[in-house]
Parts: sequence; structure tokens; C-alpha cells
Amino acid sequence: MQVTLPALLSLSEKSDYGVITQIARPSTTVDGALIPFTLEKSVGYVLRDNQGTEHANIFASKPKGAISTETPILIAKVEALDDSELDLSDKKWWSAAGMTPAKSIAQKASAAARMSWRGAFQFFPEDPKNPELIGLRKPQLGALHAIHAHWSVSRETATLVMPTGTGKTETMLSVLLSVCCERVLVVVPSDALRTQIAEKFETLGMLKMRGSRILTESAQWPVVGRLLSSPKSVEDVDAFFFGLQCDCHYQPTS
Repeated sequence: MQVTLPALLSLSEKSDYGVITQIARPSTTVDGALIPFTLEKSVGYVLRDNQGTEHANIFASKPKGAISTETPILIAKVEALDDSELDLSDKKWWSAAGMTPAKSIAQKASAAARMSWRGAFQFFPEDPKNPELIGLRKPQLGALHAIHAHWSVSRETATLVMPTGTGKTETMLSVLLSVCCERVLVVVPSDALRTQIAEKFETLGMLKMRGSRILTESAQWPVVGRLLSSPKSVEDVDAFFFGLQCDCHYQPTS
């Protein structure tokens, strides 16, 4: 049986102003078996791959009693065990080994991510003759070189214009990683676009896809915040942005 699991978060916190996350492991598909499993007073399944590694304890509802396992717990109803494929990618983790409140580790997580980006980014161009190798398109490469050239001689504000369909989001991701930016602020005109771009920053999009030659596997995922309501003071801004590497903010248009 092939079971697709959701991304596992190493950092997850909700505040009065938004959500802060960092991915520890992307959504994965495990080839293995679901085995009946009991944790304290709760009955569920343990997902074990063909090599015997446990990837998740799955329960229909939050388990009762003390948690004595380091295997992450997924809340999902499993109805058919005879299916060859089971997609649980939209389900939620209830607890994960090592998960810590965001306020206590966001800054350290951001610093560790930036350290992992050093030397991890490659200006690898796409090759139409080898579509299985993922690289950057010419407009993306041109934009990146223009940004690096500008920042090598100036810290003044600059405007970069990219036509629709040329890969603006991946270009922003590439800037974050190739420059090892401490923080990137993305302002969008709609809630839907905020969600879309925030998810791209959380997963790093095609930069982390199988076959990508742009980013090494050792590069960590960034700490990402979604600003959902307006802060009321400078202190509120500092409290939310502290430790973030990317914030996606919805600015309504007039």
C-alpha cells in the first residue's frame, strides 16, 4: 500500500496576527503497511514501510492518555485497508517529536536555515532536451543576475518587472536562498494569492522537487509567517516578525 502523508512541521504557532510555520519534512509517499496499533486507550494504525521504519501513528481522533511514542501522530479516518493507494496529504498532525513553540525557537531556526543555504544554490538553467532535470528559465536567471548586480553596488530600492508566466514566485524563492536573505516581505492583493505564495515559500516549490539541480538536499526550509490581521503597535510588529524569513501579507487594494 502507498500512503501519502502531509508535510511534517518542526515549527507551528498561531498568534493574534497570523501563523508561523517551518517544514521539517515535505509531504511524502510511503510504500508499506498499516498495522493495527493501540496507544494507551486509543486504537489506530501504525504506518510502517517495507524496511520496518515507522512513519506515523494514525488515529481517527485525538488519542487519550499520556503520549509515550516519538512517532508523529496523524489525525485521519482510515476506512479501506484494501486500497492500493491512500492519500492523507490534507490531514493534520496532532503531535510531532521535537515540535516546540515557535516563539522559543523561531530565531534559531531561521539562523540554522540561512546557514544551510550557504553554497546550496546553483544558477542551473533548464534544458529542454532533459526535462527530468529541473532548472531555472531564462527570465528567472536574468532577473536573478540583475538583482545580484544591483545589490553588489547599491542598497537603494529597485523595481524588477517580470511578465506574467515567467516564474515570479520561484524567482523570489531563488533570491531568498541565493542571497541568504535574513527576511523577505511579500505583499499580495488577495487572500487567495497570500495562501498560494505562502505555501510556495513553505515548500520551496520546484527548488525542492525531485530532479531539481537548483538547490542541494541539505538546504532547510524557511520559517514562514502569514500575517492575517494588522498589528496595532511597533511591539506587535516586532513580536510577529521576530525570527521570520518570509512574511506574506494581504494588502487590500482601494
